[in-house]
Amino acid sequence: MMHNSVHPAALIVSLALSAAFAAPAETTSPNFAGVWWPRTIQPRLLPADGKPLPFTQEGRSRYERIAAGLKNGSIVDEAVHTCLPQGTPRAMTSAYPFQIMVTPGQITFAHQENRAYRMVHFTDQHEDPKVWDPSYMGDGIAKWDGDTLIIDSTNFKSDRIYLDSSGLPASDQLHLVERLKLIDGGRELEDLITVEDPVIFTKTWTARLKFSRRDDIQLKNDWVCGEKHTLPPARAQSVPPFSGDSHLSSGQMALNGYWGTWRRFLATTAGGKPPQQTEAKEFAVAATTLQPWAKAKRDKEVAADAAGEFVPSNTTTCFPDWIAGSGIFDAYSLEILVEPKQVTFLSEAGRAMRFVYIGQTHPANLVPSWMGHSVGHWEGDTLVVDTVGFNDRASLPFRVPMTSKMHVVERLRVEDNVLEDQAVFDDPAAFTGPFTVTTQFDRSKPYQEYICAENNHEGGVPTSTGGTIKSDLPKDKPM
Repeated sequence: MMHNSVHPAALIVSLALSAAFAAPAETTSPNFAGVWWPRTIQPRLLPADGKPLPFTQEGRSRYERIAAGLKNGSIVDEAVHTCLPQGTPRAMTSAYPFQIMVTPGQITFAHQENRAYRMVHFTDQHEDPKVWDPSYMGDGIAKWDGDTLIIDSTNFKSDRIYLDSSGLPASDQLHLVERLKLIDGGRELEDLITVEDPVIFTKTWTARLKFSRRDDIQLKNDWVCGEKHTLPPARAQSVPPFSGDSHLSSGQMALNGYWGTWRRFLATTAGGKPPQQTEAKEFAVAATTLQPWAKAKRDKEVAADAAGEFVPSNTTTCFPDWIAGSGIFDAYSLEILVEPKQVTFLSEAGRAMRFVYIGQTHPANLVPSWMGHSVGHWEGDTLVVDTVGFNDRASLPFRVPMTSKMHVVERLRVEDNVLEDQAVFDDPAAFTGPFTVTTQFDRSKPYQEYICAENNHEGGVPTSTGGTIKSDLPKDKPM
C-alpha cells in the first residue's frame, strides 16, 4: 500500500490565487455539460505567453532527470503502463475526450483515458488534510465569476503525477487555479490553468487549453491497459437525439448524490416468492440455478479460494468489475449524477464509471464492452435502465460467471431517503432462467479517491492519515 504524507507547505496558498474564494458561490452556470475533445492535441503544458518554463534549479534538475528516464526506460510512466490516473492538469492534455456533468453543488469531470474522474464541489473550503489524503486529481473547490468557472485545487499526490506527458514534475506545494469559459458561441471551452509550485518554478505561470464540443459522441467508460484504443472521428457520428423531458421532478432528482451502506435481497422471478435476505456472497447463486459449466467454474474457483490459492478475478486484477444492478463492494460508496439527458454512476471502488443515456435506444452496431451499454427512461420517479452489450470477460460479483448474452433491466427509486435498485438479470448462456436482485442504499457522504492498484482504502486498513475507511469521511460534511 502506498502512503503519502502531507507537507505543511502544501497548504500554503498565495493570496493572489485564493482571493476569489472568500465566499460560497451560486451553482447556476453556462451550459458546460457535455463531451469535450481537444481542438488540437497538446501533450505538453507550456506557458501561454510563449516564454520558457520558469524552472528553479531544483525543478530543472528533476525535469531533466525524469525526461531522460522516460526516454531510456529507466523510469516507468504509470499512467501509460498501468492505467493509473494521469492527475490534474495532465488529464486535461489527454488526446482523448472528457465529459462534464453539472449537478447541484458540484461539477464532475469524467475522463475517457484511464477512466479517471474528478469531483469539484462548490464550497469555499478545502477538505481537512488530517482526514483527506493527497490524490491524483487533487482537492478542487469551485465558484462562478460571471460566466467563468474558477476551480482551485490543492493536496495532490505529487510524488505520483506529472503535469504533462513529458514528465513535468510537481512537488507537495503544487497549487492550481483553473478558469474555464465557453467561447465561440459555446462551441468551444477554454481552460486557463495557473500553476504555482515554488519548489519547481520561480513564479506562477499560465497555460491555455482549448476544447471543441463533441456531443455527437458518447464517452467510453471502461478504459483498460493493453486494450486497443482509438481516437474519436473528426466528423460527427450518428447519435440518437434526446427524446426525454428536460424537466426533472424532485423525486427524480432524489437519486442524485452519494449512496452507501447497502442491503441485498434475492428472489426468483419465475417462482414468485417474496424476496429473502441472504448473504451477499450468495449473489445470484441463491436466486436460480447456474448452467452446469458455470456452476463447475464457480465451484472450482470458490474451492481454490478456500484452500488459500490465488485465483485471478476482475476484482483482484483491477479490471472493471462493477456490473449494472450488482450493488457495491462492502464499505464503499457510489455517487449518482442526475441530468436530463444522462444519469451517471460513479463507483468509489475501481474508479468505475457508468453512463445511462435517457430517451435513447441501443445502437445497432454496439461494440461489446466491460460495462455494457445502458439506456434509460423515467416512469414517474422511477428510473428504468436497460443494459446490454457486455464483453465475454465481464463477471458478476463473488465469482459468479456470466456471458456476453447478459441483459439487465433495473428499476431505481428513492423512497423514505432509501435508494432501491431492483435488477432483473437474464443470461440464458449462464443461468437456467432470469432472477431478480434488489439492493437498497442509504445516504452517504463524499468519498476519497480509491486506487485499486494501491489498495489505499481497502476495508478498514488504515490510510496514510491513520484512520480507517470509516473515518476517511469528514464527520461534519453535510450530506
